[in-house]
Amino acid sequence: MDASHCFRNRSWLPLLDSWDNARSGILASCLTGGTMTPQTREMQRYIAEHQGRCSPATRAALVDNPFAGIGSNIHTLGYLLGVALDSGRVAAFQADSGAVWTRGAPPELCPPGAGAGFRCIFLPLHGPGAACGKLAGRDRGNTTAVPADVMSRTLHTARLDFSPTPPDLRDGFHPGNAPGVVGRFLAGPRLDPVARTYWWRAQSATWISRLRPAVAAAVRRRFHELYPGGVPGGCVSVHARIGDKHVEVGPSPFVDYWRAATTLVKEHPLWLGRCVVLTTETSGYVDAAREAAARDGYRLIVADVARTEAEGGPHANTRLLRSPWEEMRDSLAHLVAALHGDAFVGTRSSNWCRLIDELRSTVAGKAAAPFVDLHVGTRRSRNGNEYGW
Repeated sequence: MDASHCFRNRSWLPLLDSWDNARSGILASCLTGGTMTPQTREMQRYIAEHQGRCSPATRAALVDNPFAGIGSNIHTLGYLLGVALDSGRVAAFQADSGAVWTRGAPPELCPPGAGAGFRCIFLPLHGPGAACGKLAGRDRGNTTAVPADVMSRTLHTARLDFSPTPPDLRDGFHPGNAPGVVGRFLAGPRLDPVARTYWWRAQSATWISRLRPAVAAAVRRRFHELYPGGVPGGCVSVHARIGDKHVEVGPSPFVDYWRAATTLVKEHPLWLGRCVVLTTETSGYVDAAREAAARDGYRLIVADVARTEAEGGPHANTRLLRSPWEEMRDSLAHLVAALHGDAFVGTRSSNWCRLIDELRSTVAGKAAAPFVDLHVGTRRSRNGNEYGW
């Protein structure tokens, strides 16, 4: 499977099959095609080597019971990975991290010994081997569990502060929320400090979100069920997020999303067609999109799944419509659909939309594709930052 095969069809799906070993999962041959952010392959190799340095004396850092939202978890773990790189530690999932997301999963998906939650869904943060496999335990003197509320504060303060904070963690955390080693890989490309952090967060999300083969297979099957005709080239990917809480992202009217998508088509007529692939957890946005597509003569691709208008987005769906595992599986299938787009519209102040942005910039090979962030320059942009954090 070479790069021309992967990107001739503008398909992200082959990458699901490539994410099957912890050392080189996202370094598959598909990544030789497309357009990625600079130094992606080199940074991913470095993370693999760093995270594979396990011995009985290895010092580990792990998050203690991180938050329920999967997008929040991936980005929180990205901070932890940066801390580990700066402090010489190895980052690891705690044994029960994210356990809520495998509730309702078929027994064969998470067999005994595979663990629950993130340890079942994603490949290990660390490398293979018995020494690495013990890092999630709490009985080791060289393992530090970083409390979830501390990681939450760290997202805004750029400081690890809990009692007692090991000196290597306290002193090793880079104040710009990007590990110091980033400078080694971005010595050539001229990026301002905010853009360097943006680059790092794409790298950390890429490493963390590698799927276990059984999960990748389940996501592939579900993608074909939800999108039986696939997603053709030339579509605009629109992720319309109402948000679980207004502190994450205030809702935008759907007309704003639609206007941005149709403007992209008008501005780039040589590679974008009158086609929109919509991913959203909100039924009202689907109804509005169908009406707009019929009015304007657009092809609309959207999964036919039950959605709720209840405040809380996917968390409301898990309470009202389906199990957490089914919501996780479907969310990943929608993520695959979104990454088939050749231009993007969303709100980076949403963690899930940030994940789309990050992965399209790396594994999907679409870093050069336009991305319209509806919240840039508005009061809804988190902390006034143009990249959404």
